[in-house]
Amino acid sequence: MTSRLLTVPIVLKSDVLPYTAPFHLDSEIGVHLSWTPTLGRWWRNLAEGWHLTMPIRLHSEISAGARDTYITQGGTPVAVDVVAELAGVNVATNVDLPLPASRRIELSGALNVLEPADRTDGRRSRARVLPTIGRVDRIRMISVATGVPADAPDGWIASQYLPETAREYELRRSPMGVYTYPTAEGDDRDYREELLVVDLTCAG
Repeated sequence: MTSRLLTVPIVLKSDVLPYTAPFHLDSEIGVHLSWTPTLGRWWRNLAEGWHLTMPIRLHSEISAGARDTYITQGGTPVAVDVVAELAGVNVATNVDLPLPASRRIELSGALNVLEPADRTDGRRSRARVLPTIGRVDRIRMISVATGVPADAPDGWIASQYLPETAREYELRRSPMGVYTYPTAEGDDRDYREELLVVDLTCAG
């Protein structure tokens, strides 16, 4: 039986790349992944059109003795941490309670790299999700402006990636680092953030 190949976009930020061994096109890397709806919205322009429906399991269903972690409001559980799994891709996320009857969740935008599977500083991983291992099929450096949108309502203070500000560069190998720096675009408080976006092909 042939393994299913699945290609997913993953994002490495400045707090992850320094602990990741250098890699190049067609090399194999392992990473611990997460996703949230907020990151999905922020990163939808980094991997435009990408979305995937994945089955989910509770941590207690994956590992004997594992405890499930709940998000509460006023002492009442409203969401629970789960793992989305498909074709060798493992993603830590959470879903609102009650659990969807389909036991599936739709992911979009891109997946977040929590940390590499093998840290170059030798520290052990603290991730609760198994690593996702795959072949590097594309590497992009994307610089995007971050700030308060021009059309934000009065009193809006939350920053986000600003639409139509992305600058994209194709790479053959990973850079030494990615950086955040001031920008002359938009408001004085705006800045640019560099993100490394990798297309990772996995075989379950």
